[in-house]
Amino acid sequence: MNTFEKVSNFCCKALLHNPEIMDYVINKRGLTTETINKFEIGLFPQNLRDLFAAADPKDLRAAGLIKNASVSMFKIHNLIMPIKDVYGNYLALAGRTLLTEEERKKINAPKYMNSVYKKSQHLFGLNFAKNKIIEKNIVYVVEGYFDVITPHQKGFDNVVATCGAFLSIRHVALLARYTNNIVVIMDNEPEAQEKARKSVEKNNYKGINLTYCNPLENEKEKDIDEYLRNHNLNDFTDHLDCKFDNIKSLW
Repeated sequence: MNTFEKVSNFCCKALLHNPEIMDYVINKRGLTTETINKFEIGLFPQNLRDLFAAADPKDLRAAGLIKNASVSMFKIHNLIMPIKDVYGNYLALAGRTLLTEEERKKINAPKYMNSVYKKSQHLFGLNFAKNKIIEKNIVYVVEGYFDVITPHQKGFDNVVATCGAFLSIRHVALLARYTNNIVVIMDNEPEAQEKARKSVEKNNYKGINLTYCNPLENEKEKDIDEYLRNHNLNDFTDHLDCKFDNIKSLW
C-alpha cells in the first residue's frame, strides 16, 4: 500500500464520519455513499497529526502532500480523491476547495489542486470506464473530476477526464486500446470549446474517429456534472449528436 492509498483510505473514512461535509457531498453534490466509496472521496484533516497515524510524515513529504507538520497542499482543498492509472494503481491526490466562489476569489485560490503526476499520460476514471468503453465502442473525454463521477453514478460510465490538461497523443494512444471512437466534451463556455477543437485538430490520426461536441450548447449549466444534477440522464443523451459507424450504444 503506497502513501496515496493510505491517505485515501484514511480520508474517505474521515468523510463518512463527518455529518456536516457528508451533508454537502450528498445533498449539494448529489452523490451517494456508494459513489463516495467507489471513487474514495475523502476529507483531508486540518490537523495533520491525525494523518500521521495512517502514514509516515517522511512518506507524506516525499509524496508532496505536506511540507512539514503543520503545512499541507490540501489545507483549503480538503475534499480529496485519489488519481489512479488504468490498472487502479494510486498515482496522486486531487483536492477540491469547500470555499464558496466568493471566498475563493478573495484569496485567488484555484478550485482544484493536485499532487504531481504526469497528466498527459493518464485519464481520471479510466480504471472504472475501460470495460464499458470496450462494450460500447466509444469514449467521452470530459474536463473535470466530477464530470466523470456524476455521470458514472447515473450509469453513463464510458467517460474519462483530462483534469485540466489538453488531450494529448498519449491520451489518444491509451484510449485506442479500447476504442477508436473518441468524443471530446469540454465545459460549456467558448474557451473550453476552443480547447476541445484544438485538441481534436492536433490529435486527429488515421484510424481514430476523434471529434468534439457541446451537448450543453443551449443549456444554462456550465458542465456535465451540473447538468446531471439538475436533469436526468436521458435529457443529456438526447443532446449527444456525435454519430459513428459500428457503435453498439452511444452511452
